[in-house]
Amino acid sequence: MTRRSPVSVEEIAELTAATRRGVRSALLVADLPFGSYEASDEQADPHRAALRQRSPRRRGQARGRRRGAALARARDRRGRHPDDGPTSGLTPQTATALGGRRAQGRTAERALAVAAEALALEEAGAFAVVFEAIPASVAAEITALLEIPVIGIGAGSATDGQVLVLPRHARIYPGRAPRFAKQYVELRTVMTAAVSDYGRGVRTRRFPTAEHSFSIDPAELRGFREGLAEFER
Repeated sequence: MTRRSPVSVEEIAELTAATRRGVRSALLVADLPFGSYEASDEQADPHRAALRQRSPRRRGQARGRRRGAALARARDRRGRHPDDGPTSGLTPQTATALGGRRAQGRTAERALAVAAEALALEEAGAFAVVFEAIPASVAAEITALLEIPVIGIGAGSATDGQVLVLPRHARIYPGRAPRFAKQYVELRTVMTAAVSDYGRGVRTRRFPTAEHSFSIDPAELRGFREGLAEFER
């Protein structure tokens, strides 16, 4: 059975809009969740429109496979801005169908399939593609063939750009991290300790102290207390 993600289009739209408010110059790409675009072009269009309405000037990414190329061609024919193509290689939303969360394109047949997908997306009008969990040498060969940028995640250093999900390289969640996720910091340990210390401080009334509180002029405080007399029961 294909692994499905419970994230909705509305949730993605809300998160994209929030991220858009903090972006000044970086390229913002939003993923359409599983089940929101695979059936047909007609299914995908209103969902992409919802993201654009909440966050203009963003790019949409359909993390599907062959259907993604068809969608890109349809958008291109209608004169719309070409979008980021689907992820080639490991697609987390359908990892089970691909044999689990493991590297893809590790046989000649599968590597050629990834190349065919990427070239189809380029021809369809996609402005970029993402390679995830693909052998570095395979990604390098395909990147050299494409004229559009290739963003890599677990695809070696020969791609045109790199992306890595924050919880993976900052280790916010427990469990085994992917091989391609270098651990730059152990944030989970730091965050857990900070929250625990905060809880102890509140329970023992060590926090907040005067240092973390606002003050009021003594004369204003006296006037406030006098005025409170009107509310006494």
